[in-house]
Amino acid sequence: KAASPPNHPNIIVVHDVAAQDGTDYMAMEFVQGQTMQEILRHRRLSPTEALGYAVQISDALALYRSTSTASGPS
Repeated sequence: KAASPPNHPNIIVVHDVAAQDGTDYMAMEFVQGQTMQEILRHRRLSPTEALGYAVQISDALALYRSTSTASGPS
């Protein structure tokens, strides 16, 4: 089921989750830019950069888990 996402710049918006002709799909917002995999393919992160990404990820996960839209075991 699609749900209202938490408002955070590091959490994508999921518009729909469904199945058609036996294939499950998820329709989500398009985010321009590089994936972490693409970045790391070209260079290593400095400790400061790695920490910055870790903080952004942690903040997004904390917000997601604190909302009622988060499901699954705690």
